[in-house]
Amino acid sequence: MIFNGAQDMEKQYTQKYSTMDPLSPDRFRDKDTRVATLDSQIAPHLLKQSRYYQEFMLPNEHRYVADMFFRLEGTIVAILSILRAESLGNFTASELELLNSVQPFMEYSLNTVYLPRRQQERQGFHQQYQLTERELDVLELLMSGANNKQIATELNLGLATVKPTCTTFFRKPAYSHGQNWSAAACNFYRPADPLR
Repeated sequence: MIFNGAQDMEKQYTQKYSTMDPLSPDRFRDKDTRVATLDSQIAPHLLKQSRYYQEFMLPNEHRYVADMFFRLEGTIVAILSILRAESLGNFTASELELLNSVQPFMEYSLNTVYLPRRQQERQGFHQQYQLTERELDVLELLMSGANNKQIATELNLGLATVKPTCTTFFRKPAYSHGQNWSAAACNFYRPADPLR
């Protein structure tokens, strides 16, 4: 979820630019890095020459990025990206120290409060709409703006598997009985309301 950014920024990133990102989670999969900055991953002069910078960062008016990685059992399950305009300058050592100090608490909260609740909600959606675990995985990625190719990559599936999974959503009993489960999906897979 993007705050204080263009409405379609997250969709642009997911569909076109995520694989170009020097802070892509794939690059940190086998590391224990908690916080990383863009400048720690690529030299500034090389970044500014990149298609990622020219087509994505510049139009969205950010230059500096710090990512916090959150893991569950060693696997990255969430990322918090902090984006900064060039006029604000790079992250200072004390800012990065603060981010590193709050990361363990945020990761603990994610793993002990949010993710268990999310799993319970997912189970309820599974039971109500008779979706398989794989269909739920695909649906979550669709709702985040991922295209079929990105879904296939993320879930280690063939493209030929993803397309039929998407079409089976509309053959489910809840849909065929006139219930609009797709509207329920939009409601269910919205960003979490911190007040509920």
